[in-house]
Amino acid sequence: MDNTTQPVLTASNVFFYKLITPEFKDVVTPNVDTVYCTAWLDLTKSPVVLHAPDTSDRHYVMQIMDAYSNTFASLGRRTTGAK
Repeated sequence: MDNTTQPVLTASNVFFYKLITPEFKDVVTPNVDTVYCTAWLDLTKSPVVLHAPDTSDRHYVMQIMDAYSNTFASLGRRTTGAK
């Protein structure tokens, strides 16, 4: 049996984000001053362009992962600048 050929049961091209509260249990030790975001993106028809706002002197990181949780890009102030 190959589970990798099964359809994904989540909406694609939907961006989910929120500021964490004590009820949040998806991350073991979340930061309460961090906005966590997640999105499943369907790239079969076209690429997706990500735009990050100018963060000035604030830190940000976008971890880009494949379906197997492998990080293939890490966008942020250190790697791509404040914009």
